[in-house]
Amino acid sequence: MEVLSSVQEKNSSLRIVIILLVIICLNIELSTKINSNNVNHINTFLLPQSAEEVSPIYIDGNTDLDNFTNKTGSGTLNDPYIIKNLEIDADSIGSGIEIKNTDKHLIIINCTIENSGILSNESNAGIVIDHSININITECFLINNLFGIYLRTSYNNSITLNTISNSSEDGIRLWGSYSNIISSNNLSFTDGSGIFLLGSSTDNIVSYNIVINSDYGIRMGQSGNNDVFMNSISLANLGCIFEQPVENNIHDNFIDCTDNEFEPPLDPPPDTPILPIILIIIGVSIFIGIFAAGVIKSKRSRKKVQDLSKPIITTENIKRKKKERVEKKKEKPKVKKVKKTKGKDIELKRGIDFLGGFIRYKVAIKNKSKMMISNLDISLQMTAEHVRVIDIKPNVYKKLDRAKISNMSPRQSVSIDFFLEPMICGSIPVTPLITYLDAYSKPQISTGDSLEVVSKCPLIFNPGEENIARIKELYRNVDFITTKRTFELEYDPRKSFDLLREAIGNWAGKQVSNPIYESTEPFIAEVYYYNINQNVDPDLGHQEQIIIKVRVDESMKVASLYVGAEKNETVNGVLTNIWQITNERYGNVFGIYFESLHCPFCGTSVECLELDQGLVICNNCGEKCMKKELKKF
Repeated sequence: MEVLSSVQEKNSSLRIVIILLVIICLNIELSTKINSNNVNHINTFLLPQSAEEVSPIYIDGNTDLDNFTNKTGSGTLNDPYIIKNLEIDADSIGSGIEIKNTDKHLIIINCTIENSGILSNESNAGIVIDHSININITECFLINNLFGIYLRTSYNNSITLNTISNSSEDGIRLWGSYSNIISSNNLSFTDGSGIFLLGSSTDNIVSYNIVINSDYGIRMGQSGNNDVFMNSISLANLGCIFEQPVENNIHDNFIDCTDNEFEPPLDPPPDTPILPIILIIIGVSIFIGIFAAGVIKSKRSRKKVQDLSKPIITTENIKRKKKERVEKKKEKPKVKKVKKTKGKDIELKRGIDFLGGFIRYKVAIKNKSKMMISNLDISLQMTAEHVRVIDIKPNVYKKLDRAKISNMSPRQSVSIDFFLEPMICGSIPVTPLITYLDAYSKPQISTGDSLEVVSKCPLIFNPGEENIARIKELYRNVDFITTKRTFELEYDPRKSFDLLREAIGNWAGKQVSNPIYESTEPFIAEVYYYNINQNVDPDLGHQEQIIIKVRVDESMKVASLYVGAEKNETVNGVLTNIWQITNERYGNVFGIYFESLHCPFCGTSVECLELDQGLVICNNCGEKCMKKELKKF
C-alpha cells in the first residue's frame, strides 16, 4: 500500500508539472505574437470599438442638443443624452465637438477626436464646453489637438477616464469654471500644462490623474480653493504643480520631476530571446512540482497523528454540548437597534422674504466635509397645503416641487429660492429637508429649523370718503410695503377694467374716488380702494391701513393689481385674495384664467410688455428677455 501511495503521489506531481508547462508555453506564444505586431506608443486597446466616423459637431443651446440626431436618451438626470462611439478628425479646423449654452444632462463617452485647429483665441480643442452644465466627458481618446478638453465658464461638469496625448497647448484647460471634477485621466506629451486652471476657476476637484512629460504638470493661475490630490506627475520640465498666487488645497500627490530626458518610444522594443526563458521556467516548474508533492505527503501523514491538545471526545461531553445547543435555541435573539443620525456634512440656513406677490423661502446649503457629496434632493416640508411651490431659482434641475443637485464639492455653497404662493390665509411652519449621498454612497438626511410662513387676510372695513391725493401719498410712503401682480391684456381693455373693479369692489367696498382715466386711446386707467383692519395690530399698536390699486394699460398690453399695507404678511395675503376673486370673475366672462408674468431671472412681476420688439426689460434686475421667456404662474 505504501508503494502504491508513493507511485500515486509521484504521478500527481508529474501531472502538476506538465499542466504548468503547457500554460506557460501558451502564454509565451501569445505574448510573442503581440510583441511582434508593429504598434506605436499609443495603446490601441483604448480606441473606441465600432466607431462611426462623423464630421465635427457644433451645438449651441438646448434646442440644438434636442435636435442632434446621433444620440440616445432624453436629457434628464435619470436618462441623460448619450453621444458615444464617434471618431472625429477636425482636419486642423476648429474643434472636434463644441457645446455651448446647454443645461441638459449629457454624457460623451468612448469617442476619438484628433487634429483640431490651432487658433488659441478661438479655443480650438478636441472638446469645448462653453457656458454649460451637467456634462460628463468620459473614456474618450484625444490626440494631436491644440487643447485636449477646454471648459469655459462652465460648472457642474466632469472629465474622467480620458486619454489625452500630444496637445500643443494644454491637455485640459478650465477658464472661469467652477465645481467641476477632473479625475482619473491619462495626459501625456503636452507642450503646455497637463491640466491648467485659470481665470478664477474655483472649487474644482483634480484627483487621480496621471500627467507625463509636459511643461507643467498641474498649473493654477488666479484660481483658488481647488482640491488637488492623489495625482501622479512626472517629467514636467518647468514644474510639477504650480499655483499663482491664490492658495489651493494640494495634498497627497505623487511627484517625480527630476529627469526630463524622457521621450516617447517611436518603435516597439526588440523581441526577447525565448529559449533561455523557457528553460529557466521549466526548471522552476519542476522544483515547484516536487515541493508541492512533499507538502501533500506531509499533510497526509499529519492527519494520522492525534492532536493531544484537543479535548477527548466522551459520552458526557456529547450530552453536555447537546444540552448547550438546546438552551441556546430557547434564548430570544437580541434585536440590534439602529440609530438614525442626521447628516453632519451639511450646513443649512434658511430665510423668508416677499417678492412679486409671492413668498420667497431661501435655503442656503454648504458642504462642510472634505469629500464630495452627491444626489442632493432639496424640498420643503409642511403639514398642510396653505402654500404651494410655483417656482425654484436658480435654474437647477427641478422635479415637481423639489430641487435636485447632482453633486457638491467640498466647501461649496449653493442657494436655492423656493417661490411660494399662498392658497389660503393663515400660518404654517415650513421646514427645509435635504437628502443626499455622502462620499461613501451612504444615504444621509439633513433638516433645518422650521420658519413660520404667514399670509394674513384681515377683517377689513371701508371708512367711506377719502381724499385721493392722501391715498396716493400714503401708497408712496417709504414705510408702506407694496407689491403687485401683472397679467397680459388679451381682451377688451375697458371691459377688463370694469370686471376687475367689480370683483374687487365686492370684497373691498367703495372705491376712493371715480376712476382716473389717463388716456382713452390707448386706454389707460386706474382706481384705488382704501380699507382698515377692524382689529388693532399688536405689533403696530394701531389698526393697519390697506390700499388696493387696479391699473389697465393698453399701450403696455398689461393689467396689474397692486396692494400696499404696513406688514408683509398682510400685503401677501390681500394680494392672494384679490387675485383669486378677480381671476374667477375674469374666467366666468372670457372663459380663460389669466396668469401673472414674472421675470425669469429674479422672479419679480413685470410692468410692461414691449410687443413691438417682443422684448421685456425687468425694472428690478435690469435683465432683458423675450416675452415668450417670461414665467407664468
